[in-house]
Amino acid sequence: MKKFLTVLATITIIFTPGCKDDDRSGSYVGVWVGTNVSVTECDTNNSSNNLTCDETRCFRLILSADGTYTYQEGLPIRTGTWNTDGGLTLCVEEDGELECETFDVTVNSTTLTLSTTNEASGCITTHSFERQQEDPEESDDQ
Repeated sequence: MKKFLTVLATITIIFTPGCKDDDRSGSYVGVWVGTNVSVTECDTNNSSNNLTCDETRCFRLILSADGTYTYQEGLPIRTGTWNTDGGLTLCVEEDGELECETFDVTVNSTTLTLSTTNEASGCITTHSFERQQEDPEESDDQ
C-alpha cells in the first residue's frame, strides 16, 4: 500500500502543471477589443461608455504568450510586459522608469474584465473586452 501511495504521489506531482506558466499560455493570451469603460462608486461623475471600433480608433489589448502586451487606443500604441501575480499587472517603461498597474481580473473564453480602484477618490474603473477571434489584418491578406 505504501508503494502504491508513493507512486500515486509521484505521478500527481509530475503531472500537476505549474500555475504561473498556465496563466500566460491559457485564457489571458489573445487579442481583446474594448467594449465598455465604466466608472462607479464615485460621489459624483459615475459614467459608462460603450466602445466601438472605427477607422481611426479601436481599444485593443494584445496579451502575448511571451509576457509582452500591446495596448492601442488610436495613437500612440503602448507596449510593455504583463503577469498574473495577484491580478493582471501591466508594466510599461516611461521616462526610464518602470510603471506598473495591477487590475482585478475576470476572464473566460470570450470576455476579459479589468477593474481598478482609485485610492484617492474611491472610484472603480472597469474595462470590458471581448476576445477577437482573428486579426482582421491577417484575413485581408488571404
